[in-house]
This record gives sequence, C-alpha cells and structure tokens, in this order.
Amino acid sequence: MNSPVEKISFQSTFSGGESWEPDLDCLPMRPKTQQSSSWDRFVGLQPPETWPALEKRCNELQTSSSSSQPLLNHLDKRPLRLDPLPYTIDQELWQEVCRGLEQRTRLLNLILSDLYGAKRIMSEGWISPREIHKAPSFIPPNSMDEPPPQLHLYNCRLVFHQGRYHVLRDNTSIPEHLGSVLEHRILSNRYLDAIQRELHMRRMASWFQHFREGLFRSIHGPDQDAFGVVLSSGIESIGYEQHAYLAQYLGCPLVEPTDLTVRHQKVYLKNLNALERVYFILRRVPELGFDPLEDSHPSNHGIAGISEARRSGGVFLDSPPGVGILESPFLFHSFPQLSRNLLGEDLLLPQMEPGWQPEGDYWPTVRQGVARDQPFVLHLTISCFGDDIRILPGGLALSTEQTENPTSVKDVWICGESFPTVQVQRPLTPAHPNVDRRQGVGLPSRVADATLWFGRYLERGDTLCRMLREILVKPQRESALLLSGGQSLALDLLQDAMEIEGPELREQPWLQRWNHLAGDADVLGSLHYNLRCIGHNAMMLRDRISNDMIAIAKDLTLQYNRDFGTENGEWVLTRTLEQLAALTGLSIDSMTHCDEWNFLVIGRRLERSCSTASLMITLLEGPRSEESENWELLLRTFDSIMTYRWRFRLQLEPASVVEMMVRDLTNPRSIAYQMDNLVSALQAMVLEGASWAVQPYQNLRQALEQIKSMNPGDLTTDLEHMRDQLVSIREQLFTFYDDLTRTLHHQG
Repeated sequence: MNSPVEKISFQSTFSGGESWEPDLDCLPMRPKTQQSSSWDRFVGLQPPETWPALEKRCNELQTSSSSSQPLLNHLDKRPLRLDPLPYTIDQELWQEVCRGLEQRTRLLNLILSDLYGAKRIMSEGWISPREIHKAPSFIPPNSMDEPPPQLHLYNCRLVFHQGRYHVLRDNTSIPEHLGSVLEHRILSNRYLDAIQRELHMRRMASWFQHFREGLFRSIHGPDQDAFGVVLSSGIESIGYEQHAYLAQYLGCPLVEPTDLTVRHQKVYLKNLNALERVYFILRRVPELGFDPLEDSHPSNHGIAGISEARRSGGVFLDSPPGVGILESPFLFHSFPQLSRNLLGEDLLLPQMEPGWQPEGDYWPTVRQGVARDQPFVLHLTISCFGDDIRILPGGLALSTEQTENPTSVKDVWICGESFPTVQVQRPLTPAHPNVDRRQGVGLPSRVADATLWFGRYLERGDTLCRMLREILVKPQRESALLLSGGQSLALDLLQDAMEIEGPELREQPWLQRWNHLAGDADVLGSLHYNLRCIGHNAMMLRDRISNDMIAIAKDLTLQYNRDFGTENGEWVLTRTLEQLAALTGLSIDSMTHCDEWNFLVIGRRLERSCSTASLMITLLEGPRSEESENWELLLRTFDSIMTYRWRFRLQLEPASVVEMMVRDLTNPRSIAYQMDNLVSALQAMVLEGASWAVQPYQNLRQALEQIKSMNPGDLTTDLEHMRDQLVSIREQLFTFYDDLTRTLHHQG
C-alpha cells in the first residue's frame, strides 16, 4: 500500500448496526514503509474483519482495574490509548537495531566521560566549549577527582525510513514510558496471548529482572536489607501513574523528594521510628535543581547533599544529574563525527538530519470501528551497567498525529521463527531452609499522614452522606417538618457541627443549599469536596493499597459531575454509601494489617469520634436540645434508631442518646467504641516497636478510662454538664491528633 487509505467504518458492536462485510481490498492490511513477515503472519491469525471486536476487548481491559492503571480507568482521561493492533519487528531487523543501539550507548558514555573528565572533545575543537558550558543541563564537576556521570538507563526514539531505522532523538535526562511499556504489554498479553506464542514474541520479564539485579550489583557493600526507591515529584507531576506502576512492579517504594534526606553522605528515607538507608534511586524528577547545595536553579524537588552522596558512593542513581547534556541539539548533530573520533566507527543507526521531520512509520490501526493507516515513532529503552548493555525487547510506538486525544500507542513485538529458551538459574533450596526475613522498610512519614487522612476522609464522607440523605428524605416521612422549616434547621446543624464554610449559603432556600452542601466541590467541606479528597489520597497511596480500592475511590465523584440534584439525590447518596462501604471492607480484607492499616484505622476511628462528639455538642446548644427531631436525625444518621428504641423504650431524650452514643462499648457508632479501637491500634504499634506511639497510647487510654468511669446519673441532671463532658472528650481527641501530626512531620 503506497498511501494511507480512506477511513472505512466497520458496522459492529460499537455502532449497534447490522453486520457488515468489509471490502478486504481497501483495508489497510500492511505497513506502508516496511515489509514485515511477522505482521503478515499476524493478519493471517487475526484477519481485519475481527479487528473491531479486538478493539472492544482492548478498551474493556483498559478500563479494568485488574488489567490496567486504575487511576486512569476512563479512556477519555488517559494520555495514551493502546491500539489493539501491535507494532511488529522481525528478528533480523531487531538484531540490526540492537547492534546500533549498543554502539550508540557506548558512544554516549564515552562522551559523558570526556565532557566531565579529559575534555578532549572541547580541547580539540570537535565541540565548542561555549556551547557546552552555556547548556543548562551541563553540571561542571566540583573537583578533578569527581567521577563522571554514567548513563545507566535511557530512551531512544527511532523512525523507519528508506528501508532502515533512523534515530530521532535520545531521552537521557528522565527515562520515559517504562511504566507504560509494562502496562501495555500486560494488557496485550490478556487478549493476544495465543497469537504472541504463535509469532514467538520475545518476553520482557527477563530484562526487568536483569535491570533490578543490575541496580543491586551497582551498590557498594549493601547489607541484607538494602533497598531502593522510585523518586517522583508527586501526584500532580506528569507521568506519576507510570512511576507508580513501575514502583509496584519492581517492589520499590514510591517516594517524593521531601521523603528523603542526606546524612553523612548517605541517603535516608524518613520513617516514623528511624531513618532508613536508601541504596539506589530511580530518579524521575528533573535534574535541574536536584541538589540545591550545588545547583542554584529554582525547584521544588531538590534534595540537599545528594550530589556528594552519589560522588562518595553512598547512593546509586540510574540517571545521575549531568546526563541531560546528551539531549542538546548541537551535540546530537555532532554524534556521527564524534563516533568516528572516539570509536573509530561510523554510526550503525543513521540520525535525523537537521530540518528533516519525517511523519513516521505508517501502520494499520483501528479506532472506534474505523480502520486506517497512521504514522508511528518507535520508543525503545536501553540499560547499561558497565559493559553490559541490554535493549528492552519491546517498547512503545507512539502516534505522531497531533490531532489525537488521547494519543494512540502500540505495543511493540519482537517476533521471529523461534527464540532460544532462556533457562532461569534458581538458587538451590537447602534441606532445612531458614526464613531470612528482612527487617523491611519502615512507613514513610508522608505515607502515614496520607493514610491517616484517607481514613478520616472516608468517615467524614460517610457521615455527610448519611446526614444529607436523611435531611432529603425527611419531608417524605413527615411533611409537617418541611412546613416548619425543619430542613433549614437540620442544615444549620450540619454546617455548624462539620465546620463547613459558606455563610452565604444560610440565606438560600434549603433545596438549593442542600445541593451546594452535597454536590458543589468548591464548597470547602462539602460532600463532593471530601469525595475528591478521598480520590486524591488514594493516588498518593497508589503503591500501598489495592487496585480495586483505587478504582472505587476514583469513581466516587462521577455521579456528582453530571446531572446531580435533589431529584436523583437519594439514589446517588445511597450508591456513594455502598462505594464507601466497599472501600472500608477492602481495607480490612486486602490490606496487610501493618502500619499502613493501623493508620487508616486510626484516621477512621478518630474522625468518627470527633464527628459524633461535634454533632452532639452542637445539638446540646440552646434550643436545639429541645427538638426531638434533631436527636432522631442524629440516630438515623448513625443507624442507631432501632437500637435506641429496643433498649430504652421511651421517647427520645438527650441524656439517653448521649449514654448510648458516648459510653456504650457495644455500639459501633459510640465514642467509647471508637476510642477503644484507637487504643487497640496504638497498642499493636507499640508492641511492634513504635516508640513514638507510647505517649499517645497512654494519653488515649486515660481518656477512655475517664469515659468508662462517667456516672450515667450525671447525664440526666444537667444538659450543660453533659455538653462540658463532651467538649472535654473532643479536646482530648484533638490533642491526640495534634501530637500525632507533630510526630508524622518530625516537629517534636
């Protein structure tokens, strides 16, 4: 096929139309620019008439949390969209590409060694010293003895043109798309595994295993508990999802710059109990401003002293600062001459000439039931540890069409008639194996804080959801309450107790005000606001909680972004309560009951105690205490109305409600029940060696004993005394949280 074909619509399950009969002579059957025998074999196994169904299956997997990144389980939110058809490379052509990339990797490291060492390139006039020194990515060494940075991991972009691959550019500063390569290969394995075996596709797992082993081999004298981290700028940074995906696959913690500190030329992760030594870092933050002690470039991702730690061998970086100079255009166009001067060889892979902008390599693709040719550029990843250079047998082919959103991407398959079977060398198992359990990585302070607030937002969202639903359905049970203004009074109670901002809301009719408190994300403290916070914290815990939990957390706000209002409010709130209950249940059943889980429990119990105390304190103020409807609203909100009537068998009285909601250890909504669980969680952490938890545990235990020793008779005599008791309890909870926060942020 000599030119891209016109779009051909496939009547399929996408359009709901009748069955179709494609014109096979018009379909884009083969790549435009290269001949690929593996592609011809793929078409023989997966003919064009099956492509729409293949696309449907691919899209389903991309929105499945078990197959893909649950943070991006909606196709319209994904920056990259996997095309169902692969990009295949024959074995012979791949071997040619590997030889060229191995040569190129040697050249790049020779250039780095020279620029930061002997400087022959500049002294002999091959490159202008002025061009080198004015480049922002060139970081001059502090001393002659400083070891030059080495390129251990980078990306190369290639395009097929005139019968061979040409290099478009090298990405050396921050290697891209490694997490996406993993994700998309795992996706394609799900729906094309049989064809992959027929085409003898190369697998990538051995490359990742070798890369991880190379990281550990590069550490000087590690102990048995050595570990590394993936360093990202945070959830707002571009590529955070793939950083999290890579961290989860490699089994490394995902951290931010504020999580790390340098002590005595070594890098440590800030944990609750102590600093934990970090031996290697996969840097996914910009190199400019990486060390504020040596780089004046302003940044919010700097780690003071990390350059000196790298120079002394205290930490290994897969992409040390300074390697970004290789991305400079003036240096790129000099690579052919530098290869002849430094290697004595011509480049095996030709480069893009200045001013030459190829469209890409045209390959068949399918989108929304439409088949056509589309230009793609190849992205490959190379690892290098000394003389051991390996090219990842696969990668991504990204569409170069600027009008697409999201960008189409193909999984790259390396195919041949057969590949040698790799024998995995496994260590011999001793007759009586000893379980050598590593001490483990402590919980980073930031993760502990995020988990604590994840639990708090879960409970806060649950309380708001239940109370808003009760206020909405109340007129359906008692129409007189609507006439008496009970809805507005109940919303006053909600705003006061939950400290929701928006004094101007009190002047609005109750239905409009209810809509704002439930569905307006701009109202600080509203239900929608808290649900967004749950999703935000779930992203921060991407490598700590299950995919199902993240998928549910990200879906919480979907109904509130559409036609949400009082008409469908009851159904939406009930659905939200079910999702929150699912999150809570999954946290119990799918999370390991260690520090992360303990902090989530602490957050939930602390928020439920504070919310219950605040609601009752607000009810005991002034005329509110005389309205039995308000006390009924409280009991209905906490699913305790039937328990109250079964136990007390009398009209609602404030003293009886307080007795059941404060002191009753059998009521899962009471303050005493929550504090008892808090004490148990802290006690478990103390027994595990958490020295920071000793004092909070003792203080909270004393507060619980105070609640248990309260005389029920005192509660029936004086409502003001009752309120003072609750205020005292709430203040103790606030003090506990303040002490906990100072511990998490290392402030005392």
